[in-house]
Amino acid sequence: IRDRYQRRVHGGTFWSGVLCVQSVAYNKKAFWSGRWCGMFEVVLKSETEGQVRANGVENVHYYEEGNVQMEATNTKEVDVSAKDLTGLCKKVMQSVENLEYDFQAQVEGFCGSSEATFKGLRRKLPLTKQLFEFGSSSHRLASELRKSAPAE
Repeated sequence: IRDRYQRRVHGGTFWSGVLCVQSVAYNKKAFWSGRWCGMFEVVLKSETEGQVRANGVENVHYYEEGNVQMEATNTKEVDVSAKDLTGLCKKVMQSVENLEYDFQAQVEGFCGSSEATFKGLRRKLPLTKQLFEFGSSSHRLASELRKSAPAE
């Protein structure tokens, strides 16, 4: 930071910047997509004090014969301090890592296991991987149910 930016203080801020982290995953065969986006505003008040403001968004989308989506957001602030600028930068990066880890743990805690939660919402297929046609009279079960139903 010292090499790239002059030491000027504007409104009580020594330096500020934004770190954006994004990841996108698609699986067309399994009919899902997911997106993770983290935005971290870093404000250094001096060479030894700073603050990290985190905004995280996670979106999971299943679209097999329907449309199931989950979006989770999280906002947190963390104050950081160190003996010097190098130590402060290390603390900022450690805070970013911890904030992302905590957010993911919070989402998984809410959903149990996100994979299991969304698998439970998807359409179920029998072991043969063929759709079961409930309205068809060709199935033995359907004809038995018709015979056992009370006459109206």
